[in-house]
Amino acid sequence: MKTTNNRPHTGAGAERQQSGSTPLSTTAVAGLDDPDAILTEAEAAQWLRLSVRTLQRGRIAGDGPEYLQLGKRRLGYRVGTLRAWINSRQRASTSAATVAAQEAAP
Repeated sequence: MKTTNNRPHTGAGAERQQSGSTPLSTTAVAGLDDPDAILTEAEAAQWLRLSVRTLQRGRIAGDGPEYLQLGKRRLGYRVGTLRAWINSRQRASTSAATVAAQEAAP
């Protein structure tokens, strides 16, 4: 965390600096090697190196990873589903990404 005059940085980006962009390691969350392990929304976002809001937008738009509704206001993501979603987004070139986007459009 940045400090100025021995005060912590609290402006825009302070949360990002504190949390960093380091992905979850297999030691940080038990079970990342287990495809059936369930991550919280925050853990999934951190592991994917996305913001929680980006993950939420993808869920709302229908182009994010599949999720589990664990309760009325609680959801989770299976590790195997996240890995499959990542693999489905792999492209060889920008033109391949354009074709994939056009094919997905209604």
